[in-house]
Amino acid sequence: MKITSALCRMLYAHLHSTVLVPLKIDVVPEWCVEFDLIKDENVYGWINPEDSDDDPFRTYQMEISTVKNKNYKDLTETMLHEMLHIALEYKGDKKWDEHGPGTPFQKLKTKVETYTGLEIS
Repeated sequence: MKITSALCRMLYAHLHSTVLVPLKIDVVPEWCVEFDLIKDENVYGWINPEDSDDDPFRTYQMEISTVKNKNYKDLTETMLHEMLHIALEYKGDKKWDEHGPGTPFQKLKTKVETYTGLEIS
């Protein structure tokens, strides 16, 4: 599978409308996200929100590893993982990047996994 920025943008839009909207998880639209492809063997992906004084349409940079995401399932799970971080940061959660037990991320992760049957790391 060849991962491209266009594929990432389409997948983000698809997951937004078919998973996050039905679960009432607010996240910025795909046109507020810059998709950067990286060749990192240690991570699947990450986000960097841009500081912009609470602008509701600020830009997020999402980096996706073309090495670690070997198939569509990997890419989908990575995208959902990063979208949950964006959702938390977007609503102003100060712990948006924490993964530990009991964190807001874990609560959203469980909700999405139950709905989709996917395993989000």
